[in-house]
Amino acid sequence: MKVVWLKPEKGMVSIGRKLIAEELGRRGVEVRVIEVSIRGVRWLAGLLKEDFDAVIGTTHLGLVLGGIIAILRGKPFIADFVDEIDILWKLHGRNPLVFALILLELVLLRAARSVVVIPMSQRIRTGGRVFRATLCTDVERFLNVSKRDVENAVGMLVKAGVRVDRPKVVYVGGFNKIYNLDVLLKAMRRLPEFELILIGGGDEEEGLRRLKANLNLTNVHFLGYVPHEHVPAILSACDVGVTLAEVPRQLKIYEYLASGLRVVVPESVANSDEFEFSDYCVGVKVDEEDVANGIRKAVKLGRISIGDISHYSCRRIAGVYLKAIRCAVDEGSPDG
Repeated sequence: MKVVWLKPEKGMVSIGRKLIAEELGRRGVEVRVIEVSIRGVRWLAGLLKEDFDAVIGTTHLGLVLGGIIAILRGKPFIADFVDEIDILWKLHGRNPLVFALILLELVLLRAARSVVVIPMSQRIRTGGRVFRATLCTDVERFLNVSKRDVENAVGMLVKAGVRVDRPKVVYVGGFNKIYNLDVLLKAMRRLPEFELILIGGGDEEEGLRRLKANLNLTNVHFLGYVPHEHVPAILSACDVGVTLAEVPRQLKIYEYLASGLRVVVPESVANSDEFEFSDYCVGVKVDEEDVANGIRKAVKLGRISIGDISHYSCRRIAGVYLKAIRCAVDEGSPDG
């Protein structure tokens, strides 16, 4: 079976779909993952001629373009609904383009034969069968980091100018507005004895670098997009993970926890019914003073051992996607 999977372009940080695709390949489903963006649609003409059995489209742009391709080719469509629709408003404001994208997304959710839904709180109307899942990562890689890999990661941090003898705060992910990274940088001026390591990139990076310069922050370090195989060791060499996005389900939180880090999160996340890790996190108001205090508290509380986090392994979650694919394809077959 051949499947085309369209997902938003997010760089090297977001690897969950890639890992699921690799696991599906081991289970007999050949998956071609295509990262899509508004800027580039050169792949479109090829997909209109390519031979495949089904299309998966991941929120939001990937879902819309994937649904359109599936309809044009008369192929089964599987909607991969990862982010709540409200995130689009937060990221891009209430403009006509966003409204049109949301409208198309809602229509194509009704057209999908299978829908995999991540946000448990989101209530959506679908035309096909719904499969509930979680975000996932290569949990095993984060749980089992060798001493040599950690030593190599420390060497990498030293080369980047990090004072490794100090408590180290880490952020992994995209640099966009919903992550409130400007607040995190401002908090670091209250934490001169701490080091902040930023892994990733995005639209806000230039502004964040300017903010670092304006605040004369010598304890903030941009590592850029680090190959994902090095990320577990870097996290293991740190003391606290941070994310200030007010979204309960975030891949980076699973990775921080699997690495033994306490995590600083917004109070809205820590208190959410959809968030299962409050015991391992410190909830803060999204302002620089409270974030700084939360980081201090997290360091004092020390590292954690979360036990079994295999529920969030992509090896397991791939099984949900395999069922969704088979459901969609079998429905369109003569015997379906």
